[in-house]
Amino acid sequence: MEGDLQQEMRQLEARLAELKGKAKSAALEKAQAAVDELNQLGFSYRLVEGGAAATKQASGRQGTRKVQDRECPICQFKTEPLHDKRAHRNQNPKRPFTDEELQARNMRKA
Repeated sequence: MEGDLQQEMRQLEARLAELKGKAKSAALEKAQAAVDELNQLGFSYRLVEGGAAATKQASGRQGTRKVQDRECPICQFKTEPLHDKRAHRNQNPKRPFTDEELQARNMRKA
């Protein structure tokens, strides 16, 4: 009797997987048709599986740090917009920004 129930459960699981596969195929056809229509209108779209998770991983911690409203410890002055010592990471040796460098970074002394 227990074997019959297990066999019936396997059959139901197989049927469920089959129905899910058909539903997925139908939905993918509709989605691909919509993407194709957008591409014909001159937009550039593509259908990617798992896109939301990939985007979340790619962005990571981007934009999570805030510059504190105080003078830069390297320059010894504040700028508008604010910056801190992370702005100097590509300088070797670390030194205050010159007026030309500030202008190139669209900054000015505050």
